[in-house]
Amino acid sequence: MEKKKKALWRGLTSLMCFVLALSIIVGNALEANAGTIDTYLGTISEMLVSENTDENPLYDKFTPPAELLNEDGSGNSNALIQAAIDLNRREVAEGSVLLKNDNDALPLDSGSNVTLFGIRSHSNLLGSSFGVKAQGAYISLEQALSQNKTDFANTIAWSVGSRGAAPSATISSWSGDEFEFEGAGFNLNQTMIDIYETLGETYVHYENEPAAEVYDPGEPSVDEIAAVNGSYKDSFAQYGDAAIVVIARPSCEQVDYLPGGVAEGLGFEHGEPLSLTKNELDAIELAKECSDKVIVLISSSASVEIGTLKDDPEVDAILWIGAPGCYGMLGVADILCGRTSPSGGLFDIFTAYNMSAPAMQNMGKMYYTNTAEEITRTGGVLGFTPGAYTIEAESIYVGYRYYETR
Repeated sequence: MEKKKKALWRGLTSLMCFVLALSIIVGNALEANAGTIDTYLGTISEMLVSENTDENPLYDKFTPPAELLNEDGSGNSNALIQAAIDLNRREVAEGSVLLKNDNDALPLDSGSNVTLFGIRSHSNLLGSSFGVKAQGAYISLEQALSQNKTDFANTIAWSVGSRGAAPSATISSWSGDEFEFEGAGFNLNQTMIDIYETLGETYVHYENEPAAEVYDPGEPSVDEIAAVNGSYKDSFAQYGDAAIVVIARPSCEQVDYLPGGVAEGLGFEHGEPLSLTKNELDAIELAKECSDKVIVLISSSASVEIGTLKDDPEVDAILWIGAPGCYGMLGVADILCGRTSPSGGLFDIFTAYNMSAPAMQNMGKMYYTNTAEEITRTGGVLGFTPGAYTIEAESIYVGYRYYETR
């Protein structure tokens, strides 16, 4: 009798364990597919119920500051735009990184006579081509350094798609007001501005520009500068208090800078797209001819290889400004004239030579050899070719994790 009871309890226990396990599996399956089941059965599995009362209001938790509103409580467009200008200005002023400042090169005195070099000093890189763009009217570097009022009607950002879509203005026109601002108070060399304006017809750049797997930064050569104005160096004597060179590298989602992915004949210093080209280095040499005080601005979200500039005693200052956005050049101006002390730090360890990282040995555009036979679907809305792969042999040891543990 005792044995029969034990066998019965064992049987019941096994049955209950089975039922419990089955109910867990079924419950998880039902929960995971609740939306589909509700659609077919016309049921509602869950409902969010909220009650709006005077004691506990749901929808008026935030009230904009009074200075951003009109008397009737509606938004004041001018005040909102001014607030955006002030915020973006402060972001860049506080977020830019002073990588080098020898010989007390910075700050520059107000009223300094300054020459700008590099086509990106005239055609600024402000945002990414995919994702966070610089939208609408903006304040250029030239305006921030030398002017005190916006020219939004004639300074509207252009966007170009990361997959070669036709560029277009981010807004069709500007019909609003202009805004006064406090610039750096520099006098700029108009001769070089005019030259880069002309060369911009050949080297077309946009404020929101994509990276490229085979990259050309589109920097004019010294010969091309001379072809526009053969006597351009005559202007250096009058505008030689300081020379500012702008180096830029654009960014976007979906497109990488690939090892060795450089356009031919440009003399990339390390044969990599994030190293400097001969024309960019020549622009820095021109800056040295122009002034004993040479300042380089790096407008990039990627780690441009600037070891040569760091070690060059004739390059006095290097300021990393990222992609400053529509109004961030005002923050750059604040740093250059000493109104603000740059306090930002780099978000990663920037290497003198990107190919020194083990992860770069596995970086590239690689596809399975039998992709066409095995994968018939397309790449969806992004339109990429399926079948790409990357070998991440270094696990988590990429970027700072590698350099801090090696």
